[in-house]
Amino acid sequence: MNEDIITLQIAITRQEDDISRLSDELYTQQKEIAELRTYIQKVDNILGHLKQDENNIRQPNEETPPPHY
Repeated sequence: MNEDIITLQIAITRQEDDISRLSDELYTQQKEIAELRTYIQKVDNILGHLKQDENNIRQPNEETPPPHY
């Protein structure tokens, strides 16, 4: 009976350690996901600005020739 209690205590201790490590890993992953979301938002903003700039570029046939022509 006493050995069964010790075995259960060891199992509980291991589970608590596993839970603690999993919690730490989850925290790390959530932090990384938040950083990646911020990075993606910045990239989306840059792409949006590039598309706006692309729409403002005139085609060569729409350009007026420079004054020396």
